[in-house]
Amino acid sequence: MIDQTFEALLDSLLKAKATLEDVEAEKKMVEEAILEKLREMKLTGTNCNGYNIQKVYRSSYTGVQLSTARELGCTEKIEKIKREKLRKLENNGVKIKGVKRIQYLLVKEEKK
Repeated sequence: MIDQTFEALLDSLLKAKATLEDVEAEKKMVEEAILEKLREMKLTGTNCNGYNIQKVYRSSYTGVQLSTARELGCTEKIEKIKREKLRKLENNGVKIKGVKRIQYLLVKEEKK
C-alpha cells in the first residue's frame, strides 16, 4: 500500500471514512430499535444470546451554571495546568518531563 500515490491513498482514506460513517449510522439505528423494543416490552434490560442488554442513563453536567453549583456547595478551588504556557515553552525548545507526543494524520477538504 505504501507504494501507492498520495492521490490513491487519499481516495482509500476517504472511502474508509465514508464506510465508517455508514456503519456508525447503521449502529445508531439498530441501538434505537433495541431501545424501542425494550420500551415496548416495558423492560430496562434483558439477556440475549449470551449478552446482557441494559438501558443505561448518564447525566451530563455541562449545562449547570457555576452560580447554581456554588449555591449547592458543589464547587472547589483547584490548581490547573496551563497547557498553552507549556506549549509555548516547548515550542521555544524547553524539554518538559512527562510530555507525550502523538503523531496523527489530519485531512481536511480544501476551501474553494
